[in-house]
Parts: sequence; C-alpha cells; structure tokens
Amino acid sequence: MSSNKLSINCIFYVDFNIETGIELIHQEPADFIKMEEIERLSIFLTPRAKFCDKIVNIFLGTCYLISYPRLLVNKSYKRSNFEFNCCLIVSKKEYEINFMLYDIIVKNICQFLEMKEMKEGFNFLSTHPEFIREYLKEI
Repeated sequence: MSSNKLSINCIFYVDFNIETGIELIHQEPADFIKMEEIERLSIFLTPRAKFCDKIVNIFLGTCYLISYPRLLVNKSYKRSNFEFNCCLIVSKKEYEINFMLYDIIVKNICQFLEMKEMKEGFNFLSTHPEFIREYLKEI
C-alpha cells in the first residue's frame, strides 16, 4: 500500500525590512536554503504588485519553490505596507504529481498569516518571530 503523505523538503518565512531588505525569519529544517539563494530569488519572494495574491512557482533544478507573496497596505506600517511570504520547497517529482495540493497549502498558510496579522494588530508578524517559528514547526 502506498503512502499518501505529502513531502515538504523545507518551509520558510521571509519578510521585507525597509532598512535591511529581505530577511529570512525562520526555516524548517534549519540551514536548508542559504541566504544567498534567498537574496538571488528576492524579486519573486518579496511581493511586487504583479506577484501579489498569486501562486509563484520557481524551478530550481531538482526541486520547486512554491510561494504566495502577500502585500498588506495600511498606514500603520512603515512605507504604508508590509511584505511577507511563506515558501515551500518540494522535489520536482513530488510537485509534478501533487502541484495543486502544494499550491493550495502555501496559499492557505499565507492567508492564515495575513488573518493573524489583522487579528493581532499591525506589525504582529514582524515583532513576533517566535510565533512564526512555532507555526512553521507544526506544518
């Protein structure tokens, strides 16, 4: 009997800091993806209008990075917005078999994080990295 369990190689959360640029807040497992790779992919990871609210898939040779960039607009934020993204990395084979499921998963994660930000008050995600760490460990 075959297993129906999905296989995520890595999950990570990034946001955009006005002073320092893209920041890797947490990843599970630790050290799976290097900061240099995140910086190289930053144009796709921190939202631009054309990427917001859309699934973004990036083929990295042997695996796919799947994300759903978010851009929250409110005057409570510096620059009047907050940019974040939660990303999954899965093997090429796994993604090609279950791409719709991974797309739904990453979209739901990011929408949940947005709702948490709205419920808890603006700047919650950027000031509570421990919440991000615990949440990603549960996934």
